[in-house]
Amino acid sequence: FHFQSMHQTVEPAFMVIDPAFNFNCFIRINSSSMQEALAEIEGVFAELNPVFPFTYQFMDENYARMYREDVRLRDLAKYFSLLTILISCLGLLGLSAHVAEQKTKEIGIRKVLGASTFSILNVINKEFITIVSISILLGSGLGYWIMQDWLSGYAYRINFEWWFIPAVAGIIFLIALSTVWIQSYKAANSNPVQAIKTE
Repeated sequence: FHFQSMHQTVEPAFMVIDPAFNFNCFIRINSSSMQEALAEIEGVFAELNPVFPFTYQFMDENYARMYREDVRLRDLAKYFSLLTILISCLGLLGLSAHVAEQKTKEIGIRKVLGASTFSILNVINKEFITIVSISILLGSGLGYWIMQDWLSGYAYRINFEWWFIPAVAGIIFLIALSTVWIQSYKAANSNPVQAIKTE
């Protein structure tokens, strides 16, 4: 059975029950008051074996200690991912606002000439779709390599399926597109007269 961390394989084990040795006793406690249960166990232990001091550990704490680094890495990855997505969305929003500002007169002329909102959105979004697509391709390769390296540290693990990357890439693409679309839609629905008039 697996009595160590999942980073290690299942190893041979043998169990010895010999009264001559000090041995561990595993007790499952169903009690509302842990302190009372521990005091009662300590009393029984002192009565049966007064030579050795009573020491105890909790199994859930031992298992939590085995995976403390993994939990810390998970939390760091989660928070940094959220922070990265937020910063990226703010950057895309600022960049799309800048591009929309630069193309104000072009958008105004297109609207006056009868261009639809969809075609105007296409003009602005085309550049960002290319940039985001290149970013997703580069990030996907790096992400695949990092995940394979991290999973190889476990003796028993899941396989990194091929569809993980397209699924995440699709979500990122939708978030990026919706961020740019907000600014593009605002520019496409602005008054064309204000955009093309001269001072």
